[in-house]
Amino acid sequence: MSGSAPSTPTYGNAFFSCSTQHHRKDPKVGTLVRQHQGVAETEQRNWGGIYNMSGNYSHGNHLTSAAIIGQDGSVWAQSDNFPQFKPEEITGIMNDFNEPGSLAPTGLYLGGTKYMVIQGEAGAVIRGKKGSGGVTIKKTNQAMIIGVYDEPLTPGQCNMIVERLGDYLIEQGL
Repeated sequence: MSGSAPSTPTYGNAFFSCSTQHHRKDPKVGTLVRQHQGVAETEQRNWGGIYNMSGNYSHGNHLTSAAIIGQDGSVWAQSDNFPQFKPEEITGIMNDFNEPGSLAPTGLYLGGTKYMVIQGEAGAVIRGKKGSGGVTIKKTNQAMIIGVYDEPLTPGQCNMIVERLGDYLIEQGL
């Protein structure tokens, strides 16, 4: 399986937390993803359940932007405001998963924004920091979950949101 999706849906403010309902039928994974008021419902015979990706944090805290990107750089899903990334940025991220620490000297770039690489989990999670915000990237079998945050969301909250979705996709073989 190549990991690429046939179309690129977008989801309001962030697919993890948005105020309008969006639907996507992805023939590759046979899933209909609905987004509504911070609740991501994945409906598939194999996937049942409701996943509250906003984490129920007080004051409506949510990711600034988010995406699911195939390891080949194809966009599976993204928020409307997810940064326009360059292929070489995704290549650099994938290289760091394969050779942990390779991004530390130069920094992690996403959409032209440079993040200082901070402690992650070798081969599984990359974390970056810039000012009061940052990014968490979780590698799955076929994709990467990328969450960008700023205050009032904390790094730990972003990590939990992104890593929980990543862990779920790994359990599903994705």
